[in-house]
Amino acid sequence: MDGDLSEGGMQSVGLGDGGDGHQPPGSDPGHPWPAPNPSMPAQSAAPSQPIPTPQARPTSLPQYPHTPGSAYTSPNSANSPAMSPVPLATPTTPGSENGALVRSGSSKMETIKTWSISTYKCTKQLLSEKLGKSSRTVDAELECQIEALRDTQRKYSQILRLARALSSHFYHVVQTQQQLGDAFADLAQKSPELQEEFIYNAEI
Repeated sequence: MDGDLSEGGMQSVGLGDGGDGHQPPGSDPGHPWPAPNPSMPAQSAAPSQPIPTPQARPTSLPQYPHTPGSAYTSPNSANSPAMSPVPLATPTTPGSENGALVRSGSSKMETIKTWSISTYKCTKQLLSEKLGKSSRTVDAELECQIEALRDTQRKYSQILRLARALSSHFYHVVQTQQQLGDAFADLAQKSPELQEEFIYNAEI
């Protein structure tokens, strides 16, 4: 009886575990398994906290207010060391530089063109007057002033010529007087009776 009950109990236990004939760990005396420690807490298969979902990254940079001509300040400038603001220069594009060069070149061309036309007209008029093909271009008021200046120039030239002639005459008079003095001195030595008169004339 005891042997049958033990065999029946063994079979009922095997059926209760699933009926597949396998015994739970630890029930086989040939393969001992460690018994669970009651002091360790049981770990659950489910996570205790929800896993955070990854957030989508922004595709564009944040926009910050910026005024032209002022230094750029980043949003983390409060935590960064102090920096002196430097005004940003306005960048020059190749198009603006080319436009300035074209304008300067066109202004030079206009100046050369105006000068060439004026020179051509003056030269043509002068040649026509020289060849007698056209009358002389004269301003009456200006011509009168020019004539008065020419008359004054002639008078001053005459005065200068007379002054030079007078200085030349004086030079010749002085030279003649010196020659007369030398002649009277020579005669005074040769004629003792007329020595006083010759010396007087030589000193004069």
